[in-house]
Amino acid sequence: MLALPPTHQALISAACTCCYRDPAAGNQLYAAHCGDTRAVMSRNGEALRLTEDHKPNLPRERKRVEVRLSHCRAGLVPG
Repeated sequence: MLALPPTHQALISAACTCCYRDPAAGNQLYAAHCGDTRAVMSRNGEALRLTEDHKPNLPRERKRVEVRLSHCRAGLVPG
């Protein structure tokens, strides 16, 4: 593991995006992501968003977090 000074520790992040097509399900495509990532697909040269950002400043995401008895502070989800 790379040792960074404390001022640079926040620059480290982990992320993952996964897209899966189940041949048995026909044209069904599953997409998931975590961390600072997003999944997009190209259809006829047009980028289509497959995932939604998990940012607590977005009303839908903030509500999802608060419903689960957590809270958002300064745009961050603790934990």
